[in-house]
Amino acid sequence: TDVGNAAASVEPFARLIGLLAANTQAAGIDVLAYSAGAQIVSPGLAKLGQGRPGESREQLRQRLRLKQIYCAAPDIDTRRFVDDLGQYVDVVDRVSIAANLNDSALRFATLVHRASRAGRPNPTELDEEQSSFMIEATQTMGFDLIKVDPNDIPKLPLRSHAFWYEDPWVSSDLLGLLLLNADPQRRGLDAQSATRGARYWTFPADFNDRVRRLFAPGKASR
Repeated sequence: TDVGNAAASVEPFARLIGLLAANTQAAGIDVLAYSAGAQIVSPGLAKLGQGRPGESREQLRQRLRLKQIYCAAPDIDTRRFVDDLGQYVDVVDRVSIAANLNDSALRFATLVHRASRAGRPNPTELDEEQSSFMIEATQTMGFDLIKVDPNDIPKLPLRSHAFWYEDPWVSSDLLGLLLLNADPQRRGLDAQSATRGARYWTFPADFNDRVRRLFAPGKASR
């Protein structure tokens, strides 16, 4: 049911973003997708990324005013997400995925769909072109993979799927992104390197102190 409803909602979502951009004075538009909501947001943004006939990428960026795209535990085929990302990553400010690799809901979804989910990806499913694109995206295109590891975050349940609003560390990081437009390093996350140089971000042991400094009076300016 969710999959069918999501597919039917892609066009209305893309139209909504277009209407917001055309009929409001918002300086920027942020998008947050959770779980199966990624099945709406990812193809919807790819559709918007096609632009209008004759419209340059910079003109499209200025027209849509899309800023932060945040996908929490995205339940969408990893390969589909990567292909969609290539259609819009250059017309938004930043795209973030928050992923718990032990996520029990996405483990089940992987079995049902017979393909890994973007919130619990299996990199071996990607072809060489997709893999190279993802590595470059993490390094130069404003794509951030945030590893939500229960071994790093106090009291986070091992198989949590709802971590982005249930855990204070993860939700504080999200607020730092949306309220302050802060990049991962400024938010207190640590950069790590995976195979072939792909970059991802982790929560350090003193993250609680770092995020307090981020929101300290006089420092929390956009």
